[in-house]
Amino acid sequence: MVMLLSSCYNTFSQAFYAAFGNPVSMYVIFLDYFIEALFAIDFIFCFFQEFKDEESYTVVSDIKKIAMHYLKGSCIFDLLAIIPFELLFTFGSSGFTVDDGRLYRLFKLLRVPRLFELLNVDRIKQSITNYYNHRLQNAVHNNIEEESYPILNSLLFVQFYKIFRLIILIFTSSYFLGIVWHIYVVDIQVTSYINGDFYQGAVQPNFRTEMLASDDPENPDNSNDKLIKVWYYGITTLSTIGFGDLSPVSSRERLITSFILLFGVSIFSFIMGQFIEILMNYKSLWKVGHHKDLSKWIALLSRFNNGNPLRKELITRIEDFFNYYWENNRLSAMSSSQDIRFMDELPYYVQGQIFIEYLFNDFLYKYKYYFEAEQESHKEVMARLINNESTNLQKRKFLVEFVKRLEPRYYFGDMIQDQYEEIFEVIFIMKGSTGVGYRLFNEIFYGKQLIMTKNQKILSVINDYSSLYNKCSEFLYTPIDKVEALAMRKENYNEVMADSYGQKLKQDIARKYKIKIQEPLYEHRNDKAKQFQNRIDYVDIKAYGIGKVQ
Repeated sequence: MVMLLSSCYNTFSQAFYAAFGNPVSMYVIFLDYFIEALFAIDFIFCFFQEFKDEESYTVVSDIKKIAMHYLKGSCIFDLLAIIPFELLFTFGSSGFTVDDGRLYRLFKLLRVPRLFELLNVDRIKQSITNYYNHRLQNAVHNNIEEESYPILNSLLFVQFYKIFRLIILIFTSSYFLGIVWHIYVVDIQVTSYINGDFYQGAVQPNFRTEMLASDDPENPDNSNDKLIKVWYYGITTLSTIGFGDLSPVSSRERLITSFILLFGVSIFSFIMGQFIEILMNYKSLWKVGHHKDLSKWIALLSRFNNGNPLRKELITRIEDFFNYYWENNRLSAMSSSQDIRFMDELPYYVQGQIFIEYLFNDFLYKYKYYFEAEQESHKEVMARLINNESTNLQKRKFLVEFVKRLEPRYYFGDMIQDQYEEIFEVIFIMKGSTGVGYRLFNEIFYGKQLIMTKNQKILSVINDYSSLYNKCSEFLYTPIDKVEALAMRKENYNEVMADSYGQKLKQDIARKYKIKIQEPLYEHRNDKAKQFQNRIDYVDIKAYGIGKVQ
């Protein structure tokens, strides 16, 4: 990292000195010599530095192979950048010539490829991975349960870094273009006179005389002012055709600028293409649903209704349903064929970890006893879910296939399932409370919970018994408050429960349904029926309204 930062400083500073003159501060000169000494030491160490073979992916430690690899690589460029040409070719009988020596500093620009190593995206990814792995190791060591690996945050950071990297590339390219342009118009291009015999004061106009000349002759621009001008010219020339405030003047300058414009179109097309790709990748991280396709589908429905649009209330309900579905669909990361291919290529135990321990961990914790024929302690249940034991492989496969078929649902106000109607989904309540009741004399009775014993639980699964035994719903179910749930379509539920492990749960599901729902409601319905039969005045039946199961 030290050498990369040194390369960054050295290339930018040496380019500046080549264009605007050698440094005069002793501190700056000492710093430059110190950095050159570091590069000389690094040049020697490169003959002994191990490298990874690109074909075998093995680390090469043999000194001869290391030396040959370096000699065939960047050795010649590193050597040319180390040699102090600005000193070797400027000492003579007349002494040190500053203006002649500074152009040899351009050899230092051979270190520019090291700048790209500093901006390497893979290096940043590896640094982020190492950072979060270190945090996780500390969390495990200190028993911190809240610590996790923020995958999405890491991806977002990489996307932002890519944008930052493109910005740096734009400014860097413009900087060096401005430097080279200044060297050409000041040091290479010769300012000639219009008429050398009669009017020595009149010169052929060029970029130097027209654009770099100071507006105030008594206060000429310093090197920093000139750098800003040529840097600005480099940015506007590469990115656009310029704004006209700084433009080539002579014929040679226009010719060179024409090639620069062609180069600028190419490089900026590439940069903007990368920028658009980064934005698309960033957008895909937060992409939820296909709202445009939904709008087209709703509009298409009106075509087959003589052009009459759907009611606004119905459209709102449809949009609310899909918005909730897209926001809470845990399987959205496996919606495309490419996503499914990635998942299928993973080992099965890794797929199990993704589904069981990450995507549906809360669901399996809430319904840990639902998938147990005999009740166990929470520690035993979660230990068997997490540990990939051979005796538990059948259950893990069953759980993976089970959760892969779950879809998000929410209910508020509307009835979840009516009595004596065919069922289409098995519903697992995640949040909120649900009532179960029945119809009697056209009145609805429902209960927030059925308290038969102290161990009775709030109703949490709907339609599982009816789906397994292919029955219509015996009772009606309605939300007491806003209910969030995971649902599985009837055909999918019956398919996954046909597994040998699912068959083990079938009897226990029927037993729980009979004890928790069927028998209490049958008893309550019979009591209510007797109360109505014993009444003489049937006109007062409506006064009962809506009651609660006690």
